[in-house]
Amino acid sequence: MMKKLHLNIVSPEKELFNGEVESVTSLGTGKLIYATDGEEHELDIQNGFVEMSNGRVAVCIEQQ
Repeated sequence: MMKKLHLNIVSPEKELFNGEVESVTSLGTGKLIYATDGEEHELDIQNGFVEMSNGRVAVCIEQQ
């Protein structure tokens, strides 16, 4: 069984996602891609930053 991460995605306007994921990829101009329950989700982003600690990933982004 794959170990999951807790992902919290926020923008200056609101919280976009808060939950368990199998993977997170591609932070930079373009897309942020994350998978949860076997389903892939994409957010169009301009930029952002990531903090990772003890299996928790916090992402603050600016959306396009």
